[in-house]
Amino acid sequence: MTTGFVKIPRWITEHPVSSEPAVAWTYIMLRLKVNWKPGHFKIGTTVQPGQMAFSYARIRERLYGEENEKAPSKNAIIRHLKKLEACGLITLDSKPNQFTMLTIVDWESDESEAESSVPKTGTPDSKVVPKTGTRAGTPTGTPTGTDR
Repeated sequence: MTTGFVKIPRWITEHPVSSEPAVAWTYIMLRLKVNWKPGHFKIGTTVQPGQMAFSYARIRERLYGEENEKAPSKNAIIRHLKKLEACGLITLDSKPNQFTMLTIVDWESDESEAESSVPKTGTPDSKVVPKTGTRAGTPTGTPTGTDR
C-alpha cells in the first residue's frame, strides 16, 4: 500500500533513540512499513498490525526500495534494528533459515492513543464553526459576500 498515513508518537522526540537521527529514522520507516491490518506470510504465518516479516538479506530493499542510493547500508540497518530492540521499541523473532518477525512494541496503544486524542471534527486545536450563514472562521453576522 502506498497511500494513507501513519501515526508517529510525539514521545519519540524525547526518547534516547532520537539522539541518533539515523536510528530514529529507521524506527519511523518501520512504522511506515509494518502491517496496518492482519495479513499472511508463508503458509500458516499470520502477520498482525504492527508487525513485519522480512529477511535480513533484503531488509534494505524492504524499507527503502530497490533504487534508493541514499538509503543506509544493510549492515547499518541491522545495527539500527539491534539498537531499537535494546531500547525496547521493537522485538525481533528470528526463524532460522526462514524469516524474522519484527514487532513494534506498543503499536496498538500508540495507535489508539493517537485516535482518541484527535476529535472526529479535525485536529486537536480546531474549532467547529457553524457554516450556516457565515464564512468558516468569521463571527456570526459578518457578511459572507464580496460587498462588505
